Amino acid sequence: MENYNVLATMAGNSSDCTNILSSADNVIGRACGGVVNNGIHCAPELARSYIDHWFEKCGRLLGVSTPYVFEGCLIMAGWDVKDVAYVYDVQRSEVSYITRPKEYGGFVNESGRETVLEYFRTCKKVVQSSSELLKHVIRALICATLFDQNSGGYLCVFEVKKKDVKVVYHQTVLRALSEYYNDMVAITMAEAVGKPEMTVADEANNPS
Repeated sequence: MENYNVLATMAGNSSDCTNILSSADNVIGRACGGVVNNGIHCAPELARSYIDHWFEKCGRLLGVSTPYVFEGCLIMAGWDVKDVAYVYDVQRSEVSYITRPKEYGGFVNESGRETVLEYFRTCKKVVQSSSELLKHVIRALICATLFDQNSGGYLCVFEVKKKDVKVVYHQTVLRALSEYYNDMVAITMAEAVGKPEMTVADEANNPS
């Protein structure tokens, strides 16, 4: 959604998600004439309204009381006119957001959700820099691809800036696993023996 610098991630049915984003893009474009100041706040609400309308429309078309399930999930990230960063989780029932949390916070959607959350719960790692955070996120995504049958293909990590979106990591799952193999082994070993996370080199230098 380049016109107003909002990064939207899609999970589940890609066709459903694409339809949402196209609709929101068109509505905002017509309403604002190409000049969008608060797209990060407008787009999530438009997406939620689209999902709500989808449920009602499909229910009428199918002639059933339980509408067709919308099989898509969206997370949107961007900056508003006050230079504040926001991340939105779009659901039919509500739109939730976080902004500049003092501690780690975020949203995870779809089938790999529980695996990613379990990784963060288990590691309990306190990151001190953006580079550490990037590695932490990549390892969580690798865990999802290893243990969730619907996750895989490529790992993509983006940094959403005020004026543009930067790709900071983009590799196949196999390449990512190769790059982070030692880290993943160390995490598994630490979990098995109940130790804090360490690298393979640390384990070699500090044998039990």
